[in-house]
Amino acid sequence: MKWYQRVQVRATAFLLLVVTGIFGFTLFFILSNRINYRINSRMDEISRYAVLVASDIAMNQYVSDGSQVNYYEEVDSMAGFYQDARILVLNEKCRVLKDSANTRRGKTFINDDILTTLSGTATRVIDGVYGRIAVPIRDYRDSHVTGVVYVSLSLERQYWQIKSSLDAVVLVLILSWILICFLFAGTLAASFIPLAKIRRWLQDVINGHGEHPPLVRGPSEYGAVVRSMDTIIGDLKEADTSRKEFVSNVSHELKTPLSSIKVLTESLLLQKGAPEEIYREFLQDINSEIDRESALINDLLSLVRLEDAKSGLNLQMISMNDMAEAILKRLQPLADRKHVELILENRGEVEAEVDEMKMTLALSNLVENGIKYNKEGGSVRLKVESDFADAIITISDTGCGIAEEHFNKIYQRFYRVDKTRDRATGGTGLGLAIVHQIITMHHGSISIRSKEEVGTSFTVRIPLIAVQNAKNLAEKEERDQ
Repeated sequence: MKWYQRVQVRATAFLLLVVTGIFGFTLFFILSNRINYRINSRMDEISRYAVLVASDIAMNQYVSDGSQVNYYEEVDSMAGFYQDARILVLNEKCRVLKDSANTRRGKTFINDDILTTLSGTATRVIDGVYGRIAVPIRDYRDSHVTGVVYVSLSLERQYWQIKSSLDAVVLVLILSWILICFLFAGTLAASFIPLAKIRRWLQDVINGHGEHPPLVRGPSEYGAVVRSMDTIIGDLKEADTSRKEFVSNVSHELKTPLSSIKVLTESLLLQKGAPEEIYREFLQDINSEIDRESALINDLLSLVRLEDAKSGLNLQMISMNDMAEAILKRLQPLADRKHVELILENRGEVEAEVDEMKMTLALSNLVENGIKYNKEGGSVRLKVESDFADAIITISDTGCGIAEEHFNKIYQRFYRVDKTRDRATGGTGLGLAIVHQIITMHHGSISIRSKEEVGTSFTVRIPLIAVQNAKNLAEKEERDQ
C-alpha cells in the first residue's frame, strides 16, 4: 500500500469515527428530548387531574367526614381513565381514606412525598419509568392542609410508545449516516486523485520523462504544489544544464592553452638548429599561454570560493574613495601601455561596510575590462558618490561597447560577446561572473548602460551599513517564523 493510500485510509477512518460520533450524539439528543417531552406532558396532565380531584374533595369535605368514603367519584373516574396509575386519598394523619386498588384503605401510609405535601407543598417525582405526584387537599375555609391526593404511576408504556414512534426517525438517521459516510469516503478518495497524478508525474520525472506537469483544476492546494514543483524542477534542470555547460567550457578553456603549448613545443622539437630568436619567440608564446592558464585557474578558484556557502564576508567600514584611488594606481601601468587615461571623480567622502579584498577584486575587474576593451587614446572614469542608503560606484569607458541583446548574459561564466576579441586581450570569461557574485554577496546591485562604438558604463550600488543588518534581520524573521 502506497503512503498516500495509508493516509487516505486513516483519514477516512477518522472522518467516519467523527461522523458516527455526531450521529450517535444526535440520535441520543433526539430520543432524550422526545422522551422527556412525552413524560413531562403525561405528568402535567395527571397533575392537573389530581388538582381537580383534590379541589372536589375539599369542596365536599370528604376528608373531614371519614364516613363518606364511597363518594370519591372523581378518584374512581381518574383511576378508570389512567389505568396505569394508582390513586390514594389520605387525611392529615396519613390514614388512607380511598385507594383505587382497594388494598390499603384504612391503613396508614407515609413517605417523604406525603410528608412534604402535608406541609403545604405539592410534589412531583420521576424515578426511571415510574412517577409520583402528591397534591395537598386544603380546607376551603381556612386553607390549611387536611389531606393528600397521592398518585403513583408507571411510565413504561410511554417509553415504548415513544420508541416505537421514533423508529422511522432512527431509520432515516441511519440511512443519512450511511449516505454521509459514502459521501465522505467518495470525496476523500476524489481528493487523493490529484495526489496520485502528481506521484506518477514525479516518478516520470525521475525516469527522465514527465516534461508536462499534471493539470490540477480548481483553487486547491494541489495546483499550487504542482506549480511550485514544476518551478523547482525547471530550476534544477537549468542548473544541471548550466553545470554541464560550465564543465564543458572549463574543459575547453583549460585545454586551449595546453594545446597551444603542445603545438609550440612540437614545433621547437622539429626545428633542428633553429636560430636563438626563434626559440626565444616560441618560449615567450609558451610563457604567455602558461600565464593565461594560471589566470584562468586563479579565476576559477576565486569563483568557487565565492560560491561556497561557507565563504563569508570580512566586513569593515572602508573609505570607498581611498579604495578607488588605490585601484587606479595599481592599474595605471596597464592603462599606460594601452594609452588609456584613468580619471577618478570623487563626489564627497563615502564610507561603506564592505569586504575590502573582495570589493577591490570586483571593482578592479570592471576597471581592467574598461582598459582592455578601450580604444587607444580613450579613457576610463571611476566615479564615487552616495545617497542616503547606498554607495554608488560608476565605471565608464569609451571603448567598443556592448549590444543590448547581451546585457542579460554577460554575467554568465565563460560568456563572451566576441570570442576572438576576448582571447586576444587575454580574458578568461569569468571576470564579470566574479563581479556579479561579489556584488550579490554584499546585497548590492549592478546595472549596465552601453552603446556600440561609444562606450560602456557599469553602476554598482552597495548598502552603506545594511549588509550585516539585512542578514541579522533575515535571521530574526526566520527565528520568528
